[in-house]
Amino acid sequence: MPEPADGRFRGTTQDGRPNAEKEETAQKPSQFEGGDCMSIKHKRVLAGAVAAVMTLSAVPMAGAARLNELQYAPDKGITDTINYVDQLDSLKRVLFIGAHPDDETNSLLVYLNRQEGADTIYTTINWGEGGDNSIGNELYGALGVLRSQELNSARMFDLAEQMYGGAVDFGYSVSLKESLLGDPETGADGIYSIDVLGYNLAKIIRTTRPQVIFSNHKAPNTDHGQHRAVGWLIEYAMDLAADESYTVYDEDGKPLSAWQVQKFFSTTPSDSVVDSYEGEFTAVGAKSSKDPTVSDLVLDLGTYDSVLGMSYDEWGILGRNMHKCQKMIGTPVKGESDRAYILKKAAPGVDVTKNDFSTTVFCGLDVVDLRDWNPIGTGSMNNRADMAKAAESGKSYAKPVTGDALETLVTNLEQFQDGFSQKDVTENAKLLTDALKALDQIEAKIPADDADNLEYARRIRDHITKVLQEIYAIDVDISVDDTDVHPGQTVTVTATAWARNDADGEVTLPSSASEFLVLPSGWQIVSSQPAKNVQSNGRNAGKQFVCQVKVPESYKTYTGPYNAPYNEPYTNDAYPNGGVKEGATPNTPKAAGVEGHQDPAQMTAAMVENQNAYEDLVFGVTTNPTDPYSHAPIQAEMDVKTGGVTYTIENEPEMRVVPKLSLLVENESSMLKYVGEDIHSTIEVTIRNNLKGATGDIQVTAVPEDTTSGIQVSTKTVSIAAEDQTITVTLDVTIPKTYKDKSTALVVTATLPNGEFFSEGYEVIDYDHINTQNYYKKAVQNVTVAEYQLPTDDIKIGFLKGGSDDFVYDYIKGMYSSADKAAANLKELSTSDIAKSGAELAKQFDTIIIGKTALADQSPVSSALRSSMQNLIDYANAGGNLVLHYQNWKQSDGTMPLAPVPFTLGNSNINKEDCDVYVSDAAAATPFYTGINKIDLQREGELSKASIWDGWTQQRCEWTPGTAAAGQVEAMEALGYTVLFEGQDPEGQMRPAILYKDMENGGHYTYSAVVWDRQLQALNPGAYKLYANLISMGTEGTGNVTIK
Repeated sequence: MPEPADGRFRGTTQDGRPNAEKEETAQKPSQFEGGDCMSIKHKRVLAGAVAAVMTLSAVPMAGAARLNELQYAPDKGITDTINYVDQLDSLKRVLFIGAHPDDETNSLLVYLNRQEGADTIYTTINWGEGGDNSIGNELYGALGVLRSQELNSARMFDLAEQMYGGAVDFGYSVSLKESLLGDPETGADGIYSIDVLGYNLAKIIRTTRPQVIFSNHKAPNTDHGQHRAVGWLIEYAMDLAADESYTVYDEDGKPLSAWQVQKFFSTTPSDSVVDSYEGEFTAVGAKSSKDPTVSDLVLDLGTYDSVLGMSYDEWGILGRNMHKCQKMIGTPVKGESDRAYILKKAAPGVDVTKNDFSTTVFCGLDVVDLRDWNPIGTGSMNNRADMAKAAESGKSYAKPVTGDALETLVTNLEQFQDGFSQKDVTENAKLLTDALKALDQIEAKIPADDADNLEYARRIRDHITKVLQEIYAIDVDISVDDTDVHPGQTVTVTATAWARNDADGEVTLPSSASEFLVLPSGWQIVSSQPAKNVQSNGRNAGKQFVCQVKVPESYKTYTGPYNAPYNEPYTNDAYPNGGVKEGATPNTPKAAGVEGHQDPAQMTAAMVENQNAYEDLVFGVTTNPTDPYSHAPIQAEMDVKTGGVTYTIENEPEMRVVPKLSLLVENESSMLKYVGEDIHSTIEVTIRNNLKGATGDIQVTAVPEDTTSGIQVSTKTVSIAAEDQTITVTLDVTIPKTYKDKSTALVVTATLPNGEFFSEGYEVIDYDHINTQNYYKKAVQNVTVAEYQLPTDDIKIGFLKGGSDDFVYDYIKGMYSSADKAAANLKELSTSDIAKSGAELAKQFDTIIIGKTALADQSPVSSALRSSMQNLIDYANAGGNLVLHYQNWKQSDGTMPLAPVPFTLGNSNINKEDCDVYVSDAAAATPFYTGINKIDLQREGELSKASIWDGWTQQRCEWTPGTAAAGQVEAMEALGYTVLFEGQDPEGQMRPAILYKDMENGGHYTYSAVVWDRQLQALNPGAYKLYANLISMGTEGTGNVTIK
């Protein structure tokens, strides 16, 4: 999401890159950090295997104009196999935690996985629902779904697991007090619950059991309040997770054993951050404890990896490019790429000055690979080696254990690594199957309450079975003959179990579909065909099963995430982290009778058990932190037997259970103008038929949630002839003249001939770089009736859509008194339109609006718009009204050029949506306030007390003019602009919100940083009045509404 440029990363960038001014303090230990305390990751990879990879791996050209990153990621063949082989004996695990989906450092995850051999996990606390979208119109919950899938795509590159922290992104936050801690002076609570998110993070830590945590966030800091909250929560949750008196439950309701994280690395802060919190900023590293701006750990992620055929940073950039909706588009660049970190927190009692503890990722830890592991008290292999050396030197030590299961396990895996060749990848497979048998023996001796050693055993088992799957090309294909299946339907399932590289018949595949398919309760296999052998390379390489599966009529668990209930606000006051399960007691200190947030001993078992009712049930993507994506209802789960040992692999088809009818309201938000008589409007609802045949007669209507409103909605009868066909139904709405300055929701229903009715539908979220998801929402139209107007229905407006707030065009349509008037006078501009001269444009349009971020590189019109900037300035000087929604592109000198006088454009916002608003005398006299919707500013001095500013959502402004420094209002006024209003965040500087300038021949120019799209979508009456004034400056008229 967009971030302010208020000095946050002057010492490092967001992902830890040191700036030039800090490089002299960032002392790199070596090309690969770690020295002699650990094995170098790729030391066992054979030269022949590397040479083969160099010819097999596709390497994108850095100079390519456009990269289709996904072609490099999904199946990298021997590249990933070599990586999995190198991880066989690794017990390393790293958890990376961020606030939002794009807060990871992708290159670091690649490095940790491929160079260090670590299992990696990225946890995002929320799905980024409060952010912006540069590639489409999805916002709020729908944006969260899109961003969750972009995370899924990014993980294809760095091979990390993805987890979710259980919070909702409520929008930009201005401080740690606002986002989390609360303000003792005012008594205000933080938006996030410390108890809930502390519990969730502690649960993730105990579940994943990492030795090391990384994050780009820290507290205190001067950036996004949600970032600061995560930095604070990481340190808090580390203590919770390690506290044996603090109870955390797994998904089955069983307590999770405590786990002590050894290291927490965070990006090195800038001087300005540390200076802002003098005496408050702490670090514990050998260097950072003395000066927190001095890095403990520096990693060169630009190091070339011969297996990848590029550096970790280049590969990471390809993964980062999956965050397309957040404008993450980069080209891989060769060369050094340092990331700098401080040791922010360490396990109690650790001497951080010894064993390179602070300056390496894993040095100084007791267990990082199999040779360190002592699962049953007989000594690790390293211990035994030390004992053997001591015995040789004549010292009287106990004789080391030899020939047991641990020695077999370690020796076999190392021999397999040493002998691995891509020319015959299965050559030494027996070493792996025998290693699994040895692991079985070890696990049988580990006590059931020894969670640490059981976790290490699980990691090793996962590594071995993954390599077996890779070398034998064991896979499962599963497909269905209809991807969208409704309750009561029978679907044909085809599943194939493959072992394509099993020339010697070492792999045993399943024998029937019933032992192969995993179905929800109540689903049935109604018929099946005999298993069929399938061929590859002239031999049997798999088994195919075809069967018919019946979905029960009662199965209503539709596949996909849901949005917030239609009658709830975006943020829920009772539980700000998301939806509240019906009947649950809010899990807050107050409700639980707990005074202090931060004392783990006060968290009762009932309190944390109750958290299970508090996951994000109705807003976002999932309730399960270990399963962040919507899955198909059925899976193919194959128990594979190789060399006498059994392990499981699984896959799922592209299949979604959908309702028989899907209803989507096209005009979900309707701001209607009060006219003193009955208002006639419409609801446009699109109905999709998912039945296999015709629907019969469908009764479609809507009822107001406010039963006292007197609103009447017509009933229409329609039918749809075939599956997948849609029909758009127009319902007539009559709102009585007594309904004024009120809002309600009109709930649409569609009823089939058998009486089954539907009142929800799904929006298909589908882009080339993500998996398709259905996003469900209630079929409602939110209606508000308020007084506002345009000066005339004949005002001619041209709107250039930039790809970010295109739907504002539809809200402008509603400002005309009729659809006919809108069609005649409102036009979507093309790039050829803006190529015309200013004089020509002035003859055609009273107002031209440039959509937000239309100048940005990602905008489809950016190139043409940049070429036409002078035409638009000439248009304003020819008497036109030129309105710019906020832009985030500037010239190399930092100025915004689409202006009569170019002005500096930083990356600063007014994030507090209810901040005080100040209006100068000069601004109060402009048409923005004196236009057709006359605004009583109710000023006390320059402070406006008017209700016009009430009820704004998320933010006042983004990309305000000027820099982050003080004095920007005065700087804009010195350029000849009138600042139409100004405001500031707590702890921030006063920011200019809108720049206005009178042009020649009665023209007007406005640069507006106001987030109009969110305010108009939220049906804010004050915003509608102001926006109507803004887009009608210079147009005369008595109004297009006559109050009767």
